[in-house]
Amino acid sequence: MADARTTAHRLALDHVLHLISEAPCANRLVLRGSAAMCVWAGDRAREPGDLDWVVRPVDGVPRDERDPYPYLDDLDPVRLWPEVAHGAGRPTMWEFEDLTTGGLRAHVPPEGLSWVSGDEVRMGDWDVLHDEVLHLIERSPSAGGDVRLDPAEAAYSHLGDGDEYRYAGIAGLRIVVPWHAPGLPAGTVQLDFAYDEPLPEPPVPVLIPRPAARRRPTVIWTASRALSLAWKLTWLVTDQATLGVSAGKDLYDAALLAEPADLRLSRRLRSMLPGRRVPTPDEIRAWNVTGDASHRESLAAAVARLGHH
Repeated sequence: MADARTTAHRLALDHVLHLISEAPCANRLVLRGSAAMCVWAGDRAREPGDLDWVVRPVDGVPRDERDPYPYLDDLDPVRLWPEVAHGAGRPTMWEFEDLTTGGLRAHVPPEGLSWVSGDEVRMGDWDVLHDEVLHLIERSPSAGGDVRLDPAEAAYSHLGDGDEYRYAGIAGLRIVVPWHAPGLPAGTVQLDFAYDEPLPEPPVPVLIPRPAARRRPTVIWTASRALSLAWKLTWLVTDQATLGVSAGKDLYDAALLAEPADLRLSRRLRSMLPGRRVPTPDEIRAWNVTGDASHRESLAAAVARLGHH
């Protein structure tokens, strides 16, 4: 039954992943974690347990209302006539000099439009991609092989300080969607969405293999191998510092990601690590690890070259 349940869980994950890949929201979601490890490690990747997403920011930068210049809705605030800037003087005749800006080059939007403020971005529809994903599942709940997802029973919880997203103060949301299959215990698909995780490197498009009965691989955006490794090292080091122990599964993933002899962590990626540096081989050998720690030595051997070009 264990193998049948693993197969059913894999079908459920694959179904959700494929639904996302064919929807417009795919361009805003970047896959990371165990579900993406098969791209970098092939058959040696461990069985994925969930789908972990980083939400890409909207294109462009919202205007800072505390200091909006040069993105102004009109020229009044930078004109030399102070009464105009404060809303007075409208009934009087204007002189040409009254309307000049003294060399200040404000960027005024086209007529009828205005710049988007930071509050409008935060309160807009951009940050509800988790709801869009749930709607996809509602419209297509059957994962094949008699496996059926139940989005009506999905459970929401917020992610933030104090849980596994404590590494960078990341805010996000978790959705747990139950699935059912005849003759098997019920399972769940866990979907994590990180809304303010920075992406120091652009994501890369990859092919995620599908179960044998399926055909075309799923095309999805994922974090690069180097960024994936930087995140894993961050989690490992942070767990050592805060909990005194790291997860063996994270150690295993990091060792696989660090294998290529030509892999390097850029200065930018190294700067996001705790202490702004790659942990030393001796530090890794001294780590306390839960579960399988057999890959500690291979990771220790690999990190010696990661920060050097």
